[in-house]
Amino acid sequence: MTIGTQRPPPLSFLPSLLLALVATPLAPPAAAQERDGRLTLGGRLDVLAADGEPANDIPTAGVYLRYRLADRWSVGVAVDHSPKFDVERPYEFLGLQGAEEVDADGVMTSVTSWIERDHPRPAGRLSWFWTVGAGFATVDVDDVAGRLAGGGRYDITEDVGTELLAGGSVGLRWRFGEAWEIEGALRADRHFTDWTVTDRVSGRTTELDDYLVHGVNLGLAYRF
Repeated sequence: MTIGTQRPPPLSFLPSLLLALVATPLAPPAAAQERDGRLTLGGRLDVLAADGEPANDIPTAGVYLRYRLADRWSVGVAVDHSPKFDVERPYEFLGLQGAEEVDADGVMTSVTSWIERDHPRPAGRLSWFWTVGAGFATVDVDDVAGRLAGGGRYDITEDVGTELLAGGSVGLRWRFGEAWEIEGALRADRHFTDWTVTDRVSGRTTELDDYLVHGVNLGLAYRF
C-alpha cells in the first residue's frame, strides 16, 4: 500500500486571518457606535449689534453643548460672555448734551437654551438648521461722569440687573474629519429689560425699553 504524503494547507487565507485578528479589538462595540455623534461640545464667537440704545456692537465669546434627539431634533445650552461693550452716550438717554463723546463700559453674561431642527443634505456633510430658544442675561454698566456742552457736569449711574431673552437662529453646518464640525448662523434675540438710567447731578432719570440684538455666530465643535 502506498501511503501518500499529506499536503500542507494553502497559505492564501493567512493575510485575511491576520487582518481580522488585528481589526477585531480595534472595532468599537455596537453600543458605542449608537452613541457616536449625539453629544456635541463647541466654542463660538458672536458678532452682535443693537440699534444704539443702549448699545451698538456687543462682541461675545462662549461655549455650547448640544444633545441630538431622534429624528434630527436636538436640544442645546450655551453660555456667552462679553467682557466689554460700549453703552453709547448714556447722557443722551436723559436728554443731556455732553461736551465730548463719552461711552460707558458694559459687561454681559448670558445663558440660553434652545430646541433645534437639522436638515441635512442626502449623503452629504452639509446641512442647514434652525433654532428657537430662551434664556437670561446679567448686565453690569460702569458709572460715567463728564462735562455738559452748556456748562456743568453729569454723573450717570445705570441699574440693569437681569434681562430675559427670547430668540432664534438659522444657519449652516459642515462636518469634516470623523467628528468635527464648523457652523455659522444668523441670530436674533429680544432682550426684555428694566434698564434705569439716573444722573446724580440733575436728578433726571429714565427707563430704557426692550431692545433687539442681532448678528452672526461662528462655531467650531466636536461630536462625542
